[in-house]
Amino acid sequence: MPDHLFAEFTQAHQAWLKELLVSTSAATLVKARERAHAVGASAIRIESRAGNVPEAILNIAREQHADVVVVGKRGASAVERLLIGSVSDQLVKLADLPVIVVP
Repeated sequence: MPDHLFAEFTQAHQAWLKELLVSTSAATLVKARERAHAVGASAIRIESRAGNVPEAILNIAREQHADVVVVGKRGASAVERLLIGSVSDQLVKLADLPVIVVP
């Protein structure tokens, strides 16, 4: 959610939304790790950060000295892509390392 929209909520609603996002993120990451383990992946590190998604992904990639970033193409709705673009599109534009977009 863009910061300017988040700022419109009351503090109580912001706290509730942050908790909801943290718990949803954790559950999503655990499921993704389980799926990766199920197909044979062994070394899996999960991490969740707040903020601009493409920038957060690129910051993690730099911190981990990654050679490449691999992301899925799907996720944003047509309206989201029109208004803010997709995460994968933004990653390709901002990255200072190769980005592989998997359909």
